[in-house]
Amino acid sequence: IHTWHGERNLAFERKASWVHDHIVQQPRIVRQGETWAEYIVGESDMLYFSLRRLEFETSVEDNTNGRFHVLTLVDGERIRIRSIEHPERYFDAEFMDMVVVPADMGRYVIENLRTEPICVHKTMLKDGFDAVIADGNGRFVPDTEYSVPMPSDGPREEIEQALIAAVERGMRSAADRGLRIGCTGIAFPGPFDFGLGIPLMTHKFRNIYGISLLDLLRTRTDVGPTMPVLFMHDVNAAMLGEMRCGNARGFANAALIALGTGLGFACCLDGEVQYAPTGSPRITVYKKPFRDGILEDYVAKRGFLRLYGEITGQDTGPSLTVADLGRMAGEGNPAARETFATIGRMLGEALRELIRKERIECLLLGGQISRSYAYLEPGLRKGLYGTACLRSIAPAAHIGHAAFYGLLARLDGLRPET
Repeated sequence: IHTWHGERNLAFERKASWVHDHIVQQPRIVRQGETWAEYIVGESDMLYFSLRRLEFETSVEDNTNGRFHVLTLVDGERIRIRSIEHPERYFDAEFMDMVVVPADMGRYVIENLRTEPICVHKTMLKDGFDAVIADGNGRFVPDTEYSVPMPSDGPREEIEQALIAAVERGMRSAADRGLRIGCTGIAFPGPFDFGLGIPLMTHKFRNIYGISLLDLLRTRTDVGPTMPVLFMHDVNAAMLGEMRCGNARGFANAALIALGTGLGFACCLDGEVQYAPTGSPRITVYKKPFRDGILEDYVAKRGFLRLYGEITGQDTGPSLTVADLGRMAGEGNPAARETFATIGRMLGEALRELIRKERIECLLLGGQISRSYAYLEPGLRKGLYGTACLRSIAPAAHIGHAAFYGLLARLDGLRPET
């Protein structure tokens, strides 16, 4: 390492006291069982990754969820890292071995091959949100899409700093291209007061409950006091995006179902997205009474995992995801396919009367689960049988970008004339 370059990368003002105040932190538990636990031991807004510690006696399950993990055995003699779906795929690691678990591994288990307790350090990419710069014609500027880590269960300061960093990065990127940001749009889940920019969620982002993100951006970024800033419900944004340039285009009455951890719903009637006074979707379905509970309990993530467990008679474990089930269905797993077909039918049956009442012509599926639409579709069509008004059932055309297009459509009216 050349000392000339080294000196220019050292922050000499960051003394021991600064490190203690800004970097050193107490471990905090993420999840645990009777004989195992996972802790966060290092996260910072300066890092795009999270440092974790896994402690266990016999074994612990995990899931890459499409992002690679780096594991190091720091206490103990020998472990086996094994795929749950393909048990023949495994690697035996010894003390201080460093192992990269591929992003497509999905569910895996770490097994103790000796008798003493095990400690494994895990490095993984943090959760975050996506951003992009668009020009005055509503087209994405090439090579400007980026992601910023922001854990939904993180502390207030970390979430705030992530939002600030995202906005500042976009402004720098625009300036580097000779452009100037004229307005900013942000899609967020609810509950949320979208007019005031105040999150009201308790299931995630709970540490910024009641905090004005609009004030945050105006006082701590170059957004300043005058730049137009729009906060929009993510499902409403996706609905509007699909109306403008997706699979709902040309339909007067359309609806979008967002399946993921929860159940989101938005609709467009007579060509207009339906908003509640707070900016959330006017019509919601997640609390709709269904069987012995509410609809979200049956058709969102926990419903998928519970039903798959009932069909197979197996404990699904904390690390199984719906993405895993989709992958298994694609590989021909009968239980996974039955799970998707059954939930598709339940969803259709639950929404049938609403579809008829609002004369919905186009029904779209968004969210991460919609990536497995092919396995939901047969059951969904059965559940919706008899809805004569419904002319099209399809996945969202822009699963990853529909909300961007919706924000652009709303921002078009806010953009200053320059």
